Amino acid sequence: MLLVALGVSLGAGGGAGLGSALAAPAPKALPAAQAFAPTGAEQVYVVPAGIALIETDLAGGNGGGGAVGMAEGGYLRVHAGEKLYVEVGADGAYEGGATFGGGGAAGAFAACPQADPDGRCGGSFAGSGGGASDVRTCSEAAKRCAKGGATLASRMIVAGGGGGQGGDGFSPGWFCTQLPQHGFGLNRQALPGGTPANGPAPVQLAGGLLIPGEPADYTYGGPIKDITASAGGAASPGAGGSMTECDTVSGSTVTERFTGSIAGAAGSGANGGAGAAVAGAFPPEGPNGYLPGSGGGGGGGYTGGGGGSTGEICSGCNDPGGGMGGGGGSSFFAKAVLGAFIDQGPASGPAVTITPLVEIDRPKNGAVYRAGQRIKAQWECGHYQGFACSGASVADGKAINMKPGKHTFTVKVSLSPTNANATAKVTYTVR
Repeated sequence: MLLVALGVSLGAGGGAGLGSALAAPAPKALPAAQAFAPTGAEQVYVVPAGIALIETDLAGGNGGGGAVGMAEGGYLRVHAGEKLYVEVGADGAYEGGATFGGGGAAGAFAACPQADPDGRCGGSFAGSGGGASDVRTCSEAAKRCAKGGATLASRMIVAGGGGGQGGDGFSPGWFCTQLPQHGFGLNRQALPGGTPANGPAPVQLAGGLLIPGEPADYTYGGPIKDITASAGGAASPGAGGSMTECDTVSGSTVTERFTGSIAGAAGSGANGGAGAAVAGAFPPEGPNGYLPGSGGGGGGGYTGGGGGSTGEICSGCNDPGGGMGGGGGSSFFAKAVLGAFIDQGPASGPAVTITPLVEIDRPKNGAVYRAGQRIKAQWECGHYQGFACSGASVADGKAINMKPGKHTFTVKVSLSPTNANATAKVTYTVR
């Protein structure tokens, strides 16, 4: 995550590969990066004067119990005074409700006849899903968006949240109890093509590139059957997990079996599905009085992940089944995002950081000049973690094109870490 912006001179020797044509007096430092932490409410970033290109770095909320949210970034062309609306998803929590950013609620017990020393219901642990973090151009409170559609349609970049952890009865047996418990979220991809071995492959939508959320970690197979992990959000919301049956087979003999578990809820739009709720007061089971585990909620995202299913008391054995974790929410890059990338490691927590990288003070965006005026360019470029400017319409301090008509002034940039080429630009008119 980029937490600071460094404004540097592009004078002689000021950047790798920059020619002397870009030499100029040392410019003032660019405005500092602005970091947004979770507040449970929408926040606003106002683009500073002259800023034409920013970097956005986002991390979705972590699911309760440890499933991490997506960490990603990209670049946006902007203009001075423009408002960007920032939603920083919340982390999930033990027995938590729905989280800001669309994380699904944890599975809950309608009644808890016995709590363990940690205050958990019968030792069962279930966490809510982490909320998605996003940057959009239309406030969630707006009655109407300038470009039409709902506020969700204005999202430029979305970092999905991680699925919540499922419950575990921790009874003496293990065959029908020690099921995978964690939801997933982080999907490590190398964009733009993706690397299927790193998780579900990207999906090209009409509006941009979608990165599916990871499903819950259902990997064991073998004699345990008829169990479906919660699906991560993809081009549609993820389905909830289910455990229709769990058999433990010794040779050809079924030694343990449970049926009748409760499926997790499917995701709904950008919201993760809730973990399955255990209805009624189950009698304590086993020597320690533990109850069946309840499923964890799915994480929010461009589409939400599915909620986890509950376990159920075994038939003919003394084991409560563990609950499944939720699937992660998907992530998204709109077509307007330049140089999209996915960080290769989990973030420390949900956050959004916006870093100004190119400032064009003259010509001013939207300005109208008179023919015959002499206007000198004034622009500057940040240089951080490989980002660099490689040229412009004219060098800083040189006269711009003043022929009558409408003009575009550009600054060419190389975007880190993909080394993609792009331009920051403003338009002006000469009459």
